[in-house]
Amino acid sequence: AGFAHAESPALEAGTARVTALSGQVSILRNASPWTISEGDLVRSKQTIVTGEDGKAELVTADGSRFTMSGKTQILLRNEALNERDLLDLQTGRVRVFTLHPGKKNLHRVLTQSAAISFRQAEFVVAVNEEDGSTRVQVNEGEVKVQHALLPRGDAIAIRADDAISVYKDAPIEGRGAGS
Repeated sequence: AGFAHAESPALEAGTARVTALSGQVSILRNASPWTISEGDLVRSKQTIVTGEDGKAELVTADGSRFTMSGKTQILLRNEALNERDLLDLQTGRVRVFTLHPGKKNLHRVLTQSAAISFRQAEFVVAVNEEDGSTRVQVNEGEVKVQHALLPRGDAIAIRADDAISVYKDAPIEGRGAGS
């Protein structure tokens, strides 16, 4: 399922624009939540939090999009000097869409237990609040998943219609989809 959106004004590297939101969505400033609105810019190294009913969609300078579900907290990375790291998902659920055919640079989404690398893909990443485990479900394209705390060998490739769970205290097991 592809996504068509109207082009918004150019964004500078290291920022993301809020393109849609509902419910409670805020950024943390000095540990206090500040409500944000559609059209607002979020800068690199800012933490975005959604409330129980909150949802937000953001787009970065290179056109990558991600949507946050309720009870989600992310740290926007997308830095001008390191455009590779898109975001850190601390808790909750994020859906990522990248539409960059032929783009050389890999992007990454980081969690407590996993590093997810991708070029062109649509996928969902969810972090379990209780045990810090990460679930990656790929809808289109391919992502490579590596354990953030226990990296061993090459990252495992997860393709469309497949998923993997990564647990903080266990190495990733080899999978048929990964070889």
